[in-house]
Amino acid sequence: MSTFWGYMFEGCALFVLWIWWLINTYVSAIKCQSEDKEFTTRISYNSFPGTRLPVETFYKIAVSGVGVLATFFYEGVSFTDADGNYRKMATVISMSIYGIFLVHSVIELMVLIGAPLIHDCQYVTAALGFLWYALATYFRAQDFMHDAHVALMVKTFPLYPLMAIGVCLLVEMDSRGSFIAQMIRVTCLGLLATWNFNAAFILHKGSSFPGKEPSSWDMMDHRNTAFIGAAFGDHMCFHLIFLAVSYTITALVLRTRSGYNVRYEKIPGLRY
Repeated sequence: MSTFWGYMFEGCALFVLWIWWLINTYVSAIKCQSEDKEFTTRISYNSFPGTRLPVETFYKIAVSGVGVLATFFYEGVSFTDADGNYRKMATVISMSIYGIFLVHSVIELMVLIGAPLIHDCQYVTAALGFLWYALATYFRAQDFMHDAHVALMVKTFPLYPLMAIGVCLLVEMDSRGSFIAQMIRVTCLGLLATWNFNAAFILHKGSSFPGKEPSSWDMMDHRNTAFIGAAFGDHMCFHLIFLAVSYTITALVLRTRSGYNVRYEKIPGLRY
């Protein structure tokens, strides 16, 4: 939902998943390199110290469920006004996004417990979720085309990482050794997470809940519009630097604590 705390909730949820995917991808790749094994992409990492429960899957179910309920009850439960006209269309779109990811998470759980399902259906549902998220982002951005250019830019930029995530999931489904596809997917998720934090402060005031009050930014000032483009580029630069630094730290920790031999060379079986 397009409010300050709606953006913050979405950003926090994606941020946690991004860090989880990123560290586990690093660890998996470094272990494969050290043990001369083939790297295999994974859509989820449910191994968590101290428990055998699928923590990541439960996390995604909880976040999606909260998102569906929050958007459903936002501005009341009725989707029509006194004259029978439809309202809250942006809210309905947001609810459909959370709903698809809730379905995906439940399917992922069914796959984990061995339910008889179509092969790789968890990849298909995840890709469908992100691609619909991208299309829904485009629809929502059209509301600001003529009277709020800053908001239009803020809401349009997430379209690109979302499409990249959906495409990468389909590539990973077909090519399970594609380390680069998984890293692009993980990086785009992080870019989406941090951009949500940025959007919250640009578009809304967080002094009240749920923070629907518009911010004091001039939405038609061309200087503000130019700044949004520069800010998105800065976000990409930050993520590239963070990738390099976080990989180095992870490799050093694994070398020190677990004795893995981290070398600067290609991982066996890894498709670049």
